[in-house]
Amino acid sequence: MKKLLLLTIILVLVFTMGACSQKNKSNTPENSVEAFLDSYKNGDIIKSMEYVENKTSTEIEQIKKNFIEDKDSKSSQAFLKTFSKIEYKIINSDVKKDFAIINTEITAPNLSKIIGQLIEEISSDNMSTDSIQSREDTLEKMADMDMIIGDKLLEKINSDNIPMVTKTINIKLVKKNGSWLIKTNNEFKRAITGNLVNTIYFD
Repeated sequence: MKKLLLLTIILVLVFTMGACSQKNKSNTPENSVEAFLDSYKNGDIIKSMEYVENKTSTEIEQIKKNFIEDKDSKSSQAFLKTFSKIEYKIINSDVKKDFAIINTEITAPNLSKIIGQLIEEISSDNMSTDSIQSREDTLEKMADMDMIIGDKLLEKINSDNIPMVTKTINIKLVKKNGSWLIKTNNEFKRAITGNLVNTIYFD
């Protein structure tokens, strides 16, 4: 569970913390939104950060560790698989000088619902285990909880009937040094994490 929460917290923080922005090649706000979401879908989280206004080197390093160095872990694989299932459609744009609002429809796996189901299943399994195993055996099993959670989460994400959630949001961007950068907020984070922000109370 700690591994799952760590990955979630990192994703939320990297869209929240403030710092200097990197220059990117997009010269329209629509291009920046598409570039961010396409990179995010492809699992290139580092690349997607080039299109975000607020980020810190610390969060970038944490993402590198969890999604590049530790990419073979089941939890990381599950999140990357989740990102790949995101679909989006730009509906309209409102651009005024150095500020823009891009109305976008985003459909993503409903991670809030999926992880809620996962927690219920694991809690039920643990109660059942306590009734048939010794306390020592139960503690030993709990030591492998991160692996169990990763396996179950990946199984749910790979399911054909994975629950999805669709949100239509206004993505705000600001033009800095010739580049359009996304100004993230809770609405944006909910959309790209399938309401997971609500689940862990980062509102």
